[in-house]
Amino acid sequence: MKKLRAVVVVAAIAALAIGLLAGCSCSSGGSSKTQNFGWYEAVIPAGYEDVNESGNKGQEFDKKVDGKTQDEIIKAYMNSTSSKKPDAAAAKADRIAMSPDRYTDKGQMKIGNYTWEVVGFQHNSKPSLMLFTQDPSDTKNIIQLDFFCMDENNADMKTFAESFKYLGEKEEKK
Repeated sequence: MKKLRAVVVVAAIAALAIGLLAGCSCSSGGSSKTQNFGWYEAVIPAGYEDVNESGNKGQEFDKKVDGKTQDEIIKAYMNSTSSKKPDAAAAKADRIAMSPDRYTDKGQMKIGNYTWEVVGFQHNSKPSLMLFTQDPSDTKNIIQLDFFCMDENNADMKTFAESFKYLGEKEEKK
């Protein structure tokens, strides 16, 4: 009887451990869980690594396959507009005006919780996107997401943009 009880306990522990491991996103290249980056949170698609590009004002995620960086890159920025009210359409127009032969107006897209102003461009001869939206708290920030070598139908772009949630500026440490 004690042996049977011991076998049942071991089997229950093994089943629990397998269940926990199955739910764990243990790969270093992203997860299906929402991750918090201070001023925003989003789901980082599997295969992407956080390269900590520029602290709290920007973040870069590079796709890795077999340890090698691919062309697919996701960047998230919060750009201050100084004293004027943020205007995503103006930010988009400014970007296009910088190089009208490189950037194209792709209109607006409702993705996730936001309506984004969309700019198209080529990176390494592949379609790429920039998305702009206003800080929903109506302060002075424009949120910009860049998707290199991804178009509007790309699953990784959709995963990140649909899960993106602005949390507000994090306070600077003094």
